[in-house]
Amino acid sequence: MINWKYFRLITSTVCLLIIIPSIPVEKNFNLNSKAQAQVKTNSVSPILQNNQKIEIQQQEKQVISEFNNDKPDESLEKLQEKLEKLTPEGDRLEIIRTLNKIAVVYDAQGKYFKALEFYQKAFNNAQKNRDSENIIAILNKISLVYSQLGLYEQAIDFYKQALKKNPPEKSKIFSKIGAIYRHLKKYSQALEYARQALEIYQENKDNLGIAKTLNHIGTIYREQEEYSQALEYHQQALAIQEEEGDKKGKALTLHNIGRVHQESNKYRESLNFFTHSLIIDRQLDNKERERIHLANLGKLLETKNQTELAIIFYKQSINITESIRKNLKVLPAEQQETDVESVGETYRTLAELLLQKKRALEAHQIIDLIKVQEIFEHMGSLQIDNHKYSELPFLESEELFWKKYSQLIEAASDTKNQNQLEKKLLEIIEFFDSKEVKFIVSELEENAEEQKLSSDIVFSLQFELKEHQKKNTVVLYPLVLEDRLELILVSSNSPPVHRTVSVKREEFNQAIFELRVRLINRNNSQSLSKENNNQSDKRVMLAGFKLYNWLIKPLEKELRLTKAKTIIYAPDGQLRYIPLAALYDGRKWLV
Repeated sequence: MINWKYFRLITSTVCLLIIIPSIPVEKNFNLNSKAQAQVKTNSVSPILQNNQKIEIQQQEKQVISEFNNDKPDESLEKLQEKLEKLTPEGDRLEIIRTLNKIAVVYDAQGKYFKALEFYQKAFNNAQKNRDSENIIAILNKISLVYSQLGLYEQAIDFYKQALKKNPPEKSKIFSKIGAIYRHLKKYSQALEYARQALEIYQENKDNLGIAKTLNHIGTIYREQEEYSQALEYHQQALAIQEEEGDKKGKALTLHNIGRVHQESNKYRESLNFFTHSLIIDRQLDNKERERIHLANLGKLLETKNQTELAIIFYKQSINITESIRKNLKVLPAEQQETDVESVGETYRTLAELLLQKKRALEAHQIIDLIKVQEIFEHMGSLQIDNHKYSELPFLESEELFWKKYSQLIEAASDTKNQNQLEKKLLEIIEFFDSKEVKFIVSELEENAEEQKLSSDIVFSLQFELKEHQKKNTVVLYPLVLEDRLELILVSSNSPPVHRTVSVKREEFNQAIFELRVRLINRNNSQSLSKENNNQSDKRVMLAGFKLYNWLIKPLEKELRLTKAKTIIYAPDGQLRYIPLAALYDGRKWLV
């Protein structure tokens, strides 16, 4: 279950602002006095030196064990102790390594500024030691941290510093710079660096590197809607990967070709390539890519107005994402370079589709997971206490579809012969147009709200509100979409209530901004005259009243019926930045 300490809790008597944690900026960190007063090795006996080395090695083993067992704080403590025992005169290389490891632990915790601080210390020591290998490695790591922070210009700057050292893997750095420029939509620079990487791979006759870079260039062209050139580069990459037997690379290229066809509105071709890439990644047990393929299949079906089928694929994509996160707890750094949209978009799209279909009970669970996923993406690690993975349940008709579809995919995955595989692919594509699937879709369209759902969601709702039942507690989930606001109200003793409010996201966010500004101005005017305070209060009331009409007024009747005294508030998007208590109903504040 989700521990609500990461959300905002609004009660009838007090407003507790408990906000999703932000990236901590920790300043003025210094090693303790023992580390600063380094011991000179020339005054230490060889026996004592040897004992110290043995102790350091033992600490190193403990650090690895504790980090692997999800105890990063203990790892940091051991690394700091180790650092204190090292001396600049005799242990320069080990100091660099230890500082680097401390930075890696902070990076894994999502404490990026702390990570940068220790990477900088490691870099300074590497420069003193003229250790070019470590200098290049650290510059690359600093670049990656800046990328994780979204500070792309700084990331590029450090990659360019690494290039000046003439590193042996220059091609990879060119590729990374090109990937950042592509992310920034600076396509001419992206192509320039990708082509420099390609030249080096070609000089070195590195076929896998050539294929990977051709694939990247194809993606750059696709994002500029130059589809014929995109296909040309992807097909060149595919030919090399097939010749080299690179199944992982082939799956990615097939996926990218599917994206080109998807954006060119070639539904059948796109379905073919996405399915083929899914089959290969199933064979490779590549769960990360499998969830991406399923999400893209969902998106493809959505564009064809096959919403009921799209929901099934989005659900399964999220189930795989949740199972990965359960076992991972830390977002891998390399995911920053993958060619996918934010994972959170899949969650939000599914919630939106379920609400469109009036399936509020299922949407409630998705919105819960959105909050967790946003923290995971923002922090780089899972910081929510007691979060447990629970699979999104299928409705009975969805279960029938997924069982048959999975059987077809498994049969194709077991196929070794290329001709047989093509037949299996055709069978899967034709399955989507079969009478069986049409019947399932019609059942979902007519009876989705009435179909029996797993008791997991109901149990989840009861568990969430159990400790609050005596206090007349409800949970409010606002979901901010492009052209409307979706509200779900959950109470302990009745089904969720769903309301749709017509308001543009831009207008809604502007109202939030106005309320924030007026709250700040009011606080700043506390020391001024009473007249100024009254004027500030009126401005806050007007801004609060506007948001009240969107967020609370549509649910007033239900709040009265449940005799709600406590609202557990799970804010979405910009709503995180205002207290619900600041909403005004025309007579009094909500708190």
